[in-house]
Amino acid sequence: MIISHTRKFIFIHPHRCAGTSITHSLLPYLGDDDEVYGCTRSGEALSEKNRLKNIKKYQREQGEFPWKHSTAACVKGYVGDKIWDEYFKFTFVRNPWEIHLSNYFWWKNTKAWDPAPKDFFHRQEKIKQMSYPEYIKSDEIWPHTLIDFATESRNLQAVPADVFGRPDSISNLRTSFNFIGRCEKIKSDFSYLCGRLLLPNIPIEFSNVSRELGNRKHHLDYLGKDEEAKSLLRKKHKFDIKYFKYNENFSEYDAKWDFYMN
Repeated sequence: MIISHTRKFIFIHPHRCAGTSITHSLLPYLGDDDEVYGCTRSGEALSEKNRLKNIKKYQREQGEFPWKHSTAACVKGYVGDKIWDEYFKFTFVRNPWEIHLSNYFWWKNTKAWDPAPKDFFHRQEKIKQMSYPEYIKSDEIWPHTLIDFATESRNLQAVPADVFGRPDSISNLRTSFNFIGRCEKIKSDFSYLCGRLLLPNIPIEFSNVSRELGNRKHHLDYLGKDEEAKSLLRKKHKFDIKYFKYNENFSEYDAKWDFYMN
């Protein structure tokens, strides 16, 4: 997650949506006073410190202390209404079916970073023993959706599913962000974003490419005949699928919804 006071923009970094690549591509153009959470050694240290503060105070990761994967609501609470309203705000989304499969393989293949969360190795070993359907049905699947990251709801004490299922959450998208790009067309969307930020056309460097891409099958092949797991994903992401026009064939989406911008 980036808060750039030099260039007056805020980047919200959802899980598994090319945020590391986007951050590394923008780093050379940031100033000394800009805030970067995650993706660099110092950024990861600051992010983990604040994540633990949120867990201690709120019993969950989202709260008043900004970290790598803070939602829009939390960042708005941190920077205040004036900066939030004045700065250019953007994020990227990805088909939720693809996000969870990508995260599953990430847990299986990634190496710990420094500083890694204290429970990293325990969680990784636990997930390595799971099939993909077991992972989807486990407590290890994170609670947030794409709408979670994009709404301006300020109720930090509420359970995410309760906050982000409200009808006004989707309408808040239209006031929260100046640009929402798609990972499915990241090169063209990132090029467009550079223009909006008055930056040169930066070639995006993929810093966290999934190791399994070359041999990976369609996500339905990993779910098999497990209808419970499929139903859980449909229910969990019903607002993401509806608003962002995704479907279970994760390479497809409604081209009429390419990105939203102000």
